[in-house]
This record gives sequence, structure tokens and C-alpha cells, in this order.
Amino acid sequence: MADVAKPLPALVFARWLGIPRTDAPSFWYWNARVADLVLGTAQEESEYRASLQALVSLEDYLADLVARRRAEPADDLISQVLREGRVGDSVTEEEFVGMLTQMAFAGGETTSNLIANTVLALHARPVQLAAVREDLGLVQGTVEEALRLDGPSKMSIRTAARDLGLDGHTLRAGDRIFLVTAAANRDPARFEDPDRFDVRRTGATHLGFGFGAHFCIGAALARLVAVAAVETLVRDHPGLTVADPTGSPGSPPCSTAASPPCPSATDRRPAPRHRPLPPGAAPRRSRKAPPWPPPSPAPVHGCGHPPGTAPSNSSGWDSRCPCSATASASSPSPGSPSA
Repeated sequence: MADVAKPLPALVFARWLGIPRTDAPSFWYWNARVADLVLGTAQEESEYRASLQALVSLEDYLADLVARRRAEPADDLISQVLREGRVGDSVTEEEFVGMLTQMAFAGGETTSNLIANTVLALHARPVQLAAVREDLGLVQGTVEEALRLDGPSKMSIRTAARDLGLDGHTLRAGDRIFLVTAAANRDPARFEDPDRFDVRRTGATHLGFGFGAHFCIGAALARLVAVAAVETLVRDHPGLTVADPTGSPGSPPCSTAASPPCPSATDRRPAPRHRPLPPGAAPRRSRKAPPWPPPSPAPVHGCGHPPGTAPSNSSGWDSRCPCSATASASSPSPGSPSA
């Protein structure tokens, strides 16, 4: 799956944005480092700073690309939005660049995880896999079911803006709130037999892409890429196997190879040099990364436990989770499947 699930979404998104091929390696590197920051795998100070610098570099690069497309339009998303006059009207240019930066990460890492988790779920259930192979019209529902049962995003973290009451509890302004959408997606009041993976499931809508004002801005593209990839793998690769499909009967992403590995002492790729500004582009204001340590507690991993702590078997999480306290080892856990 490293040949398909990992690179495909980022490549599609880069082509959609109009990223020049010569810039693809830097774009890929920045996305990977931003993923470390967002998913909480940047644990050491050097990793944290490298990830923050990658975020700044990615945003600066996209801002430069917007300026280039304003001067020299091409056949891509950025040029189309600029042609329609939406930047400066519906959103400011800074907001537009921020949206592109968010989509660059969301359109790559999380969609890669979705493809891998869907394929893994099917291969752990031969009957369901056979049904999808017999009727490829089930692929779209299969991807939606994977989003519900084992989607890339397990929770969101919010900060209370004011004091409020919630289900008999009082939350104070500034309190951190963990919204566990993975739990909502297995709510027995909404989903019949919620822990069962069913490619023919219909009815209640899942929260795999969020809800309301915070609904995933890249949901349509993620669905398009994931459905196309899964359909192709199911249809054209009947001999595809997973080394250990029993590792994920609806288990969290940390028990699958879809999750990014925790930091490894052997994974220290050098950062690419900053690309020069295009002709005529004004330099942007230089920004420094925030001081270490970060001002707020380290984020909780998508598998549902704080970084550096081992999950509890009693909670249903796989004890082989590579995000556990043993994550400093240079290789992923031996029980993780190779897909």
C-alpha cells in the first residue's frame, strides 16, 4: 500500500493545485512534517521545530504560488478561483492561502489513511470483500463505512470560549474539550450493530468528515480519490493480500499501517532548501517558530490516548499501538500489517 495509498492523494492534490513537478519533493516533505505536527508525532523539540518550520514553508510556498498564478494563470484550481474573483470578495488572500495550506495536509495524509484502512477492513472480512468484487457499486458505501468505523480522524479538540453547561457538567472558558467523533460514529442509538463493518449499511450519517461549519473542506476530493483507489485495487488486483489482516477488525488506526509511524531514530530526512521567490514576487514577512515547549499540552493522538503512554487493553485499543511508550524504537511494531 505504500506504493498507492501513501503517494496517490498528495499527487492528485498537487496536480489539482498546479504544483510544478520540480517542486513536488519539497511539497511532499512539508506535508509529511505538517502531518507530524497535527497528529502529535513530533515529540522532540527538534521534531517540533522542524514541523513548525515546514508549516511556515508550506504556507509561504502556497502564497508565492497564488501570486504567480495571479500573474500567469494556468489550468488549475488556484487560477480558476482567482479568475472568478472570489479572492478579495468572499475571502481575503491570506484566508485563501490558509485554506490551501489546510487542504494540502488534509488532502494527503488523511486520505492515504482512509484508502489503507478501507482495504485493510475488506481483507479482514473475505465475505464483504467478495461482495464488493461482485458488485463494484458497493465501493462508495464501503468507503463511507470505513470512514464511520475506522476513519482517519478520531477526535477534534476545541477550547470553550465561555462558561457553559453540557450534559450536567459545567465547562469554564478556556477548558479544552475533546470531541470524540469516533465514539459518535459507533453510537448504538444511531447505528444498528455499530461495531460491525457492513458495506451495505444505509441510514444515519457518520461524522467522519465533521459537521456544520467545521465540515471537512476537502471531503469531496477525499471521497473521489479514495473511491477510485479502492475500486481499482479491488477490481484489478484480485491477488492483493495483507500480511496480517486480523490486526484490524474495526480497530483504531494505530494498529494498522495506515497510521503514520511514530518518530524513528532512523527517519531523519534533511529538510529541503527554501525555494527562491518567483520573478517579481515580493518577499513575505519572515516568521519564527513559537518557543518550545508548546503553550498548551501535547495533543492526544487519533488512537485516543496521550502521546508517550501505552493504551489500555480494557478500553479495546490494540496493545501493539506504535504510539505507545515504546515508540522510540526504530521500527514499527512487529504485529502491524504491511499494507
